[in-house]
Amino acid sequence: MKLNSPTYSSNLEKPLYGSSALLVDDNPINVKIAENFLLKWGAEVEVAMNGLQAVELFKANHYHLIIMDLHMPVMSGFEASTLIREYEACKGIESGFEVPIIAFTADVFIPDSTYDQHGISDKIYKPFEPDVFKQMMTSYSLTNRSAV
Repeated sequence: MKLNSPTYSSNLEKPLYGSSALLVDDNPINVKIAENFLLKWGAEVEVAMNGLQAVELFKANHYHLIIMDLHMPVMSGFEASTLIREYEACKGIESGFEVPIIAFTADVFIPDSTYDQHGISDKIYKPFEPDVFKQMMTSYSLTNRSAV
């Protein structure tokens, strides 16, 4: 592939092209900021405002990654992540092939063992650095797309 070809250029500008993301957050400002970046990088984005909506959307659709706030009304991101992992287990999805769930939180005091306990793949803290967010989303999206 040539460096000045349209495909190479679009891969750099839209590294999430062809990826689908479920963005779960009850704060409209957080949603708008994260959604704008994900769209800019080429992802298709669906939004849920709480964990219950996230679980329902997950059961009805396929996503390459989930970005999950942890503290929400109706159902927390921890509860939703656990239910998503249970659903995947019922469907026979093996560990390592599950959709990555990235915690999207401002709470820096949560121990890593808590994330592991709920099947959360990784975390990014709010407010996030766009380049760090982009790198993490790209890494998980590409890994998940190649596994399918």
